[in-house]
Amino acid sequence: MTTAKSIIRMKTIEKLIDDYNKKKTILGIDVDNCVTDTNPAILELANEMYHHLNHYYKKVLEKPLTEEDITDFDYGKCTPLKDDEVDELFKQMVKKEKYLSLELLPNALNILNKLEKLYYFYFVTARPGDAEEQTFNCFIKNKIEKYNDRIIIDGDKVKIAKDKGITHFIEDREETALSLADNNIKVYLFDYNWNRQEDKGIVKEINKHPNIQRIYKNPLGHWINLEKLLIY
Repeated sequence: MTTAKSIIRMKTIEKLIDDYNKKKTILGIDVDNCVTDTNPAILELANEMYHHLNHYYKKVLEKPLTEEDITDFDYGKCTPLKDDEVDELFKQMVKKEKYLSLELLPNALNILNKLEKLYYFYFVTARPGDAEEQTFNCFIKNKIEKYNDRIIIDGDKVKIAKDKGITHFIEDREETALSLADNNIKVYLFDYNWNRQEDKGIVKEINKHPNIQRIYKNPLGHWINLEKLLIY
């Protein structure tokens, strides 16, 4: 016969096991479009350079780029911009210090501070090395400077995950998400226009992969929806 005391004891044991499993979880967190709201800044600069008339760049965009146009992580595959123009766009992101002025995604800071009480985490970004100082200062500006010693600027996220013992990763790029998932790392994929195009084979793979869970923006934002999974 199950008594009230035995039920309480079982629940206590379940909580201890749950807390233990959480402590074993190490999160890897991408920065652009996962912590900082980066894509709007890229779009704004692309239109400034290649749509609006100026003395420095040829007008190659007949209409301004919008979020709906970005159907691939690689701008060269989904816009009229050529590879060298995309390269120049991201060089100007650094030169004009766009990475410094980025805002955080809604609720990112609040939930990161909650997550810290349950998990250890690293920020891993494939930004160019010359954006490092802007990245650190952007964190300071947005009051998350206490995490600056956890920022890793390196594009090989699978290697970093293995080196740091990362078990779960927050990501937005399809190829990276799939590579991590294939290496037995649980991926929370922030849903965006560029990673949801179902006509792409990689998206079909992602959508059926057991190690990838898509995190939607609606109704309250990616971080609120992620909070429901990680903080309970």
